Amino acid sequence: MKAKERIKERIKRNRYGKMFLELYGFKTAVLAVCSAVINFGFAVGNLVCAFVYGSAWYYAFSAYYFALIIFRLAVVLADNKLGKKYAEDDKKHLLARNRIQLAGGIYLVLVEIAMAVGISLTIIFGRPAKSGEIMAIATAAYAFFKITMASINLARAKRHGDPVVQSLRNLNFADACMTMASLTVILLATFGKREEARFATVMNSAVGFAACLAVLALAVLMISDALKNIKRLTRN
Repeated sequence: MKAKERIKERIKRNRYGKMFLELYGFKTAVLAVCSAVINFGFAVGNLVCAFVYGSAWYYAFSAYYFALIIFRLAVVLADNKLGKKYAEDDKKHLLARNRIQLAGGIYLVLVEIAMAVGISLTIIFGRPAKSGEIMAIATAAYAFFKITMASINLARAKRHGDPVVQSLRNLNFADACMTMASLTVILLATFGKREEARFATVMNSAVGFAACLAVLALAVLMISDALKNIKRLTRN
């Protein structure tokens, strides 16, 4: 038996370890909580940068990460509660899970609109962003890992057909998009030149608004899919 298979067998001896390996929904929920913890770290990091450098960009990103934490925890807790409530009624349980997806899509729309407004105000009134190399390196590593994993898992979740899993994977994609915007701000602030301040503002704005539009499009698809499924389930 290969080392990888032996490790899996040992993990399966534990009840939750077995659930993590065999139940995609449970695995997604566990990873969502882990992502919430990481988001908390980046939210605090951006908040510290906001205080230290007096930049509105970091206040905006910190607020966004805190909003994602609320989203993740709310989805996981709601799914757990409704799973127990409708444990003996599969149809009502599926309907409830689609309503979670609908609520998640609406929440993302509101968050992205707020973020777009925040970016606009930051462009008009914000000071030039500054940062340190440690924050830049940490954000770069997180951003590229996040965008790679989010793209892979987004496709997997679509094939899986679970509305709650889809919601959490969509959230990971939203996280990845905005982390790329955050990375752009930090890299230009850390390694850019003072005379390139106008270019930095244009780039930060372009990437930030592009990230908001991408997530808005995804949120609209979430809402559309959820409404179709809810309509189909209530008819039957």
